[in-house]
Parts: sequence; structure tokens; C-alpha cells
Amino acid sequence: MNENKKSLLAPMLAMCLLPAMYLLRAGADNYLYFTLGAVLTLLPEGVLLILLGAAFYKKEPMPLPITLPLLTALGLFFGVMPFITVGGLSRLNSYFSSYIGSLLVTMLILLSGLYIAFLSEGAVRRLCSAVLLIVLALFLAAVLTAIKSGELTNLHLYSPSPAEDIKRGLLAGALIFEPDLYYLTLCLTRGRQGGWGRFLAAKAGLILLFTLPVIYVLGKHAKNARLPAYELAAFSKSVLIERFNGLFMMCMTLAAIVKTALEMHALKLCAMRLSIGRGANEKA
Repeated sequence: MNENKKSLLAPMLAMCLLPAMYLLRAGADNYLYFTLGAVLTLLPEGVLLILLGAAFYKKEPMPLPITLPLLTALGLFFGVMPFITVGGLSRLNSYFSSYIGSLLVTMLILLSGLYIAFLSEGAVRRLCSAVLLIVLALFLAAVLTAIKSGELTNLHLYSPSPAEDIKRGLLAGALIFEPDLYYLTLCLTRGRQGGWGRFLAAKAGLILLFTLPVIYVLGKHAKNARLPAYELAAFSKSVLIERFNGLFMMCMTLAAIVKTALEMHALKLCAMRLSIGRGANEKA
């Protein structure tokens, strides 16, 4: 169980990095209510993970008539998602760099992700841990240098439609659901996994890190920004982080590489388990 916990936390959090950076792109009248909605999505997600953990509590493997359709659906999902991940970042990157630069980044993400997907699980886990450390350290450094430019008035609670803002946050937070499917894939291919409680707490921290400091610093400007977390660099006014816009794009690229790699890795796990299951059916 301890090994399962180790193998679970870093990859699932790494899959949340890129969506967390995108969160504030969704329009809202008040981003504090929006953030509240995004955090509230952790409640149904926790129920889902508890149900999945209970379903795989027994040591006996689930029957093939149940696992094969699930793995087929998961395989189709994880087969499509790398292209959606890379396509989304490529479209966003085209606003900040040339067409050639965007194409090179796309090729880098796809090839790097494919290479990482076929590494050992221990290597994948260590790489996810390293990317988490790098991205969070760089972003936290930018936050600490930009926070002096923030104002408490930016954290206003007035909104003409707070319920609508919370709803938008719920919808945006619900889109960070891939780690749950990755969890299900591990359960189907590796047996019961643990540590989901720590994952939910850390995911809440990620959401708050990529929203609250940005709201505090940017204020109403966040609503008009194409990528609010990226524009945090404009308020840092620090020699150390004055080129953070480039560092932030590097962080996004690293997050996209790891997310794509994990999607390909999950696809590989599904394909391997399906081939074993079909072989067992043919022998039977």
C-alpha cells in the first residue's frame, strides 16, 4: 500500500498542473466566488474516489466482462487526450510566439511524452515529482515577488451574480477530472491504490496557488487577460523574475509534457491489460 501511495500522488498532481494554470481563463464577475466553485468540485471527486477505492478493496481481480469494456473506454479516452492537450497549448502558444516556435513546442511535447510513457513506473513517478517541484518553486517565486504589487481591494466580494460565478467555477474545476480516470486505470491494471486523501488536499492547494495570488495582484485586469497567471510577471518588478513570462511558458511546456506522457502511459497500461485479457479469453 505504501508503494501504491508513492506511485499515485505525484502523477495525479502532475496531471492537474496544466489545467490549474488555465483556470482563470474562464470569465467570471468575481474570481473569489469562481475559485470557491472550483474548490467545491473536490467534494464530489472525493466521493468518487472513495467509491472506486471500495470497489477495488477486495484482492480478487474484477471479472473480465467488467474490466474489458472499462479499459476499452479508458483507452479511447487516453488515446485522444494527448492531441487535445497539445492542441490547446499550441493554440495558446501561437499568441506568444511565431508559428515555427509553436510547431517546435508541439513536436517537443509529443516526442518527449512518447519517450517518457515507455519508461518504468518508478522513473515516471520521479520525473513527475521533479516537474512538480520545478513548476511550483518557480511560480511561487514569481508570486512572492509580485505580491507586493497587490491590493486588498482586488479581493472584493461584490458580484451581480455570485451563484453564476460559483457555477462557472464548478464547471471549470470539474474539467480537472483526468487524475480520477488515471486512478481508475491504475486500479484496473495494478489493483487497489491508496493515498487519494492526500491527493485531494494537495489538489486544493494547487487550485488556490494558481488563483488567489493572481486575483490579489491583477484584480479586475484578470478578466481581460488571455492567461492571467502568465501576466503575473508584469507586476513582479524583480530582477530575478523580470523574465518570468519565458519561465512561465517553460513551466507550461513541462506540465504539458508530463500530462501528455501520463496520458500515453495510461493508454499503454490499458493496451497491455486488454491484450492479456483477450489472450486469457482465447485460452478459455
